[in-house]
Amino acid sequence: MDIKIFKTESIKGTISAPPSKSYTHRAIFMASIANGTSIIRNPLISGDTNASIEACRAFGAQIKINNSSLKIDGLFPFKQTKNLIDVQNSGTTLRIITPLASLIPGKTTITGDKSILKRPMGPLIDSLLQLGVNIYSEKNNSRPPIIVNGPSLSGGITTIPGNISSQFITGLLIATPLAINDTTIVIKPPIISKPYILITLEYLELYNISIKYQPDLSKFYIKGRQTYSPTTFSIPGDFSSASFILALAAITNSTVTINNLDPNSFQGDKQILDILKTMGCKLKIDSKNKSVTFLNSNSLSGIDLNMSNIPDLFPVVCAVASFAAGKTRLYGAQHLKFKESNRITSIVSELSKLNINIRELSDGAEIIGPNKLIPHNNLNTYNDHRIAMILAILATQTEQMIIPNIELAEISYPNFLNHLKTLGVNFEVA
Repeated sequence: MDIKIFKTESIKGTISAPPSKSYTHRAIFMASIANGTSIIRNPLISGDTNASIEACRAFGAQIKINNSSLKIDGLFPFKQTKNLIDVQNSGTTLRIITPLASLIPGKTTITGDKSILKRPMGPLIDSLLQLGVNIYSEKNNSRPPIIVNGPSLSGGITTIPGNISSQFITGLLIATPLAINDTTIVIKPPIISKPYILITLEYLELYNISIKYQPDLSKFYIKGRQTYSPTTFSIPGDFSSASFILALAAITNSTVTINNLDPNSFQGDKQILDILKTMGCKLKIDSKNKSVTFLNSNSLSGIDLNMSNIPDLFPVVCAVASFAAGKTRLYGAQHLKFKESNRITSIVSELSKLNINIRELSDGAEIIGPNKLIPHNNLNTYNDHRIAMILAILATQTEQMIIPNIELAEISYPNFLNHLKTLGVNFEVA
């Protein structure tokens, strides 16, 4: 669906941040391998998390979806119900289900959409081979479709690079406690997206899984033959999604409140609050009530920022920097090349079309502002939900502009358009 967005001078109102996609993915998988019933309150039900639900159903988990909770009857050992798992557009689902498939009896083929078929899987395949897994890439190109024959995860010692995707490490951490033998995972530095690994460790502890590790996350020691325990808990609000609304408030110098945001969360993307403060924004953070109020952004200025641990904030910070005085340099995010699209190239290409002074770097981008946006009605969203959403945010600062494929937002932020409307953004179906 294409939408036409009209000029928005300011926004106002209160919304509630959507539940965290990262936490929901992990909760679904861990509940599905815990023998017994888990209740997950306030989950994110979206395109990506539905892919994880279907993947878990494929190895026998019983999952019921209600408006405000998931009831998951998990099981281990697995009972294969499907030998083909389609992860659709979800890279997280791909990287977690692949190690778990090594515990499913028989042959499992893991595939997805065109974007998924381009995702690099070589490091995870090599790591699993070191742990005795019978796994290979169907086309011998280290990309999906991936074929796994199980059960074949025996444990042992494995080494994996830490600079491509933290999802590789998350997948190994979730699967190896179920291996026959103990496992040692050695991570080659540099290690990117550490907060996502910490989220995984937080939830593993919640499900009664014990893992010892070095403080710098360079090495993990996992006992085999552990048992996941079912549990009940609530998913926190998502800073990644909320950052789009905060960006809109920043570029319109508006006051808006976002509830369901816990500043004490392990989420790395809560750094958006400090980033915006550094750029000149004023915010009120209420830890007790888990809310953030964006007060104003009278004078935005450029920053120099390492994004290695917060890659999902890259589109948002690029957007805000487009209206900031001076130079903004974003670096350390070369792993963005392996997302739903090459997000560095995608962002630079589309923002350039809008008359934004932006230059691609090998690991990020450089923006010089402030910029006067010129509408462009031949934009490309690259089948990437974060590209679609940030272009919609930027469109509010043109007289009118068409954003294609806005339904992509449903992958991670199903209420995106509803929230824009609530806050006063005027748009219509194009």
